[in-house]
Amino acid sequence: MARFVYSMQSVLNVKYSLEDQAKATFATRARQLEDERAKLQAIYDKIAFYEEEIRRKSLDVLNVRELQSYKDGIENKKEEAKKQIVQVNVATKNLEIARNKLTEAIKERKIHEKLKERQFEEFKEELAKAESSEIDEVVNYKYTSRQVGETDG
Repeated sequence: MARFVYSMQSVLNVKYSLEDQAKATFATRARQLEDERAKLQAIYDKIAFYEEEIRRKSLDVLNVRELQSYKDGIENKKEEAKKQIVQVNVATKNLEIARNKLTEAIKERKIHEKLKERQFEEFKEELAKAESSEIDEVVNYKYTSRQVGETDG
């Protein structure tokens, strides 16, 4: 019996591979974005800690140096937060680029899978036609054999 062989199977295999790579890149970029967001949150938490310390210390005996140290810490962390926001934005853009590449890889893979399905359907139709033709030949042969046998006898 005939066996179906997709003529562009190697291309489809490459598309699967590219899709897998795009998925891995997307996952890496998503982790990077989460890491950058976690760093930003840690900065905001430290700012909140400094602000709380200022509030708490202002209720006690005032130590100007300590209060100034916390205020400086807040300013430093705010600058750090600005830089980290840039990193979060970069990570977000990288994730979006990876998402677009993954989407494109999935589309290309699906296109080739559809082509394979169509080629398989054509193969089945050709096989059915060949089978039908063989059956017709057998029937014709039997019919002709009977006709020849009846005229001889």
